[in-house]
Amino acid sequence: MYIRPKEEHVWIRIVLFLCLWHWAASQLAYSVSEEVNKGTVVGNLAKDLNINVQELENRDLRLVSSYSKTYLNVDLRSGNLLVEERIDREELCPQTIKCSLKLQAVLSNPMTAHRVEVNILDVNDNSPAFLESRYYLNISESSLTGERYFLPVAVDGDIGSNSVKTYKLS
Repeated sequence: MYIRPKEEHVWIRIVLFLCLWHWAASQLAYSVSEEVNKGTVVGNLAKDLNINVQELENRDLRLVSSYSKTYLNVDLRSGNLLVEERIDREELCPQTIKCSLKLQAVLSNPMTAHRVEVNILDVNDNSPAFLESRYYLNISESSLTGERYFLPVAVDGDIGSNSVKTYKLS
């Protein structure tokens, strides 16, 4: 069968789409709060990858990442994905709404790689602060009751519902 050049592009796109769809469908996603203790279980890789726990050591399961710190590790006896080092969301992803660790779970014999994404959830662990420790406000005696004045903005490392919404001085 002869395929014309225009039809060839369509077939290439279809094959690429199917490959990418299969690749994205095999991604595992977990969530863990920042600042949890070392040893906290994030999820069970063996169960989620449909691999018998006894096979993990034989297949040499490893986590591969581009991070300088080892935030997560796998217990090969249980298949649990564990927190290895304290995760500070504000340090890892400053001023971003979504923060996640992207890893590869690599198995040998046969060689397979699975994408793993761990979303780091924000906790209210930062106090809001003002950039200036003192702020002077000159109010005239002739000011009207209820008059409003602009105050400096408070800065908070937390995001979303954990960040500063409003404040007032009394």
